[in-house]
Amino acid sequence: MRSNTHILLGILAGSVYFHYFPNHNIVLQILFSLALIFGVLLPDIDEAHSTIGQRAGFVSKLIQKIFKHRGFFHSAWMILILYALFQFVVSKYLAINNFVLMGFLVGYAAHLLGDAITVNGIKPFYPLGLTICGPVRTGKFSEVLVALAIITWIVTH
Repeated sequence: MRSNTHILLGILAGSVYFHYFPNHNIVLQILFSLALIFGVLLPDIDEAHSTIGQRAGFVSKLIQKIFKHRGFFHSAWMILILYALFQFVVSKYLAINNFVLMGFLVGYAAHLLGDAITVNGIKPFYPLGLTICGPVRTGKFSEVLVALAIITWIVTH
């Protein structure tokens, strides 16, 4: 999926999350949303030509040399590692609110779900062989239909 569709999917996931966990002030909601957008873009750091890859420069190129695109960074393992890193290291020293951490994780998971419905799919337990894939072709009309469906759902709910 392209970054704009990933962002829409992240907004959809975030709005569902806000629906079930609404008791937070506006500042935390803004921080949640910013973390969500970062989380929804981060998995593609393993692709130097992606939106985040271009901004990360040599870091993305290095990651791309070590890990293949839609490999480890597109797995459930990465979500667990990032959760542990933030929960036990970053939040301990930087006092990051767990609600903001959830924004990041919701965004990251939304990215993986988005890529899972594409024809290339993802390997959620990389390097194990299980691949989850769907009918959507990145950058093609089927992705536009997904984006329109997300926009429609967001506007009507």
